[in-house]
Amino acid sequence: MESLTVAKSEISVLNQEIDNEKGFYRIRAGNRVHYVTIFAGVFDETIMCRPFLLVPVLPDFPDDQWTTMEIRPQKDGTVETTISSEPLPTIEDDIIWHANKVEILDLKASRRRIKPRILEVMYEDTPAIAKFARFPWEIAYVENETFAYSVLQEHAPEVIPRFLGHLTEGGRVMGLLLEKVEGACVSIENLSQCEKAVQAIHQAGLLHGDVNRYNFIVDSKTAAIKVIDFEHAEAFEHDLAKKEMDSLIYEIQEDSGRGGPPRLIAM
Repeated sequence: MESLTVAKSEISVLNQEIDNEKGFYRIRAGNRVHYVTIFAGVFDETIMCRPFLLVPVLPDFPDDQWTTMEIRPQKDGTVETTISSEPLPTIEDDIIWHANKVEILDLKASRRRIKPRILEVMYEDTPAIAKFARFPWEIAYVENETFAYSVLQEHAPEVIPRFLGHLTEGGRVMGLLLEKVEGACVSIENLSQCEKAVQAIHQAGLLHGDVNRYNFIVDSKTAAIKVIDFEHAEAFEHDLAKKEMDSLIYEIQEDSGRGGPPRLIAM
């Protein structure tokens, strides 16, 4: 019996990253997500970079639970397609701390993408921020940030956005869902508030790891400082903590645009 395949009209490229040797694609097919690697020489660069050209020439996608596909050119001019059902990387169980889990495909994205792996979405009719691993090598960043939020939720909840839950994709945890904090970037007038926020993070046993000015938001509702982006957080160490605190006055006055602000991109 011939296996069912997903119609091309039901296939869309969610994320892509391309280098000289291969292209990596996170692709939605119906209600599933698959990861496709296409090696150089299969398609020309124009097709590799433009999803609307790529989708029609992709091999058929079986309508079942496979996870990855590799498409390689062969010496005889043919193309080899290999499909695997090996489990994808996931956030380790001991890092998963929140009771709520939200399937990422169930979230309605706005027409804005903040950064390649950060989306503004609607959650329970309210704007929220979805941060996730587009590809396996980004799991470590999500894992680190998830752990940092678990620590800060317990010891310094006043300085972070509310953690709404873990994001899942086909059941595996691969992201986090955060309250969207409406507000403005900090200026030198907020230095004292920023110092207090960083001090609270240090007292919780962490270093932030990237105290550029765009990782601080003046909450428009409360005027409190909220700190974001804990991908580079690490365990507290006295000398590094002093350097982090001492650097704040320079970081807050930095005006080159390094680290942000996030540029909203039409999807």
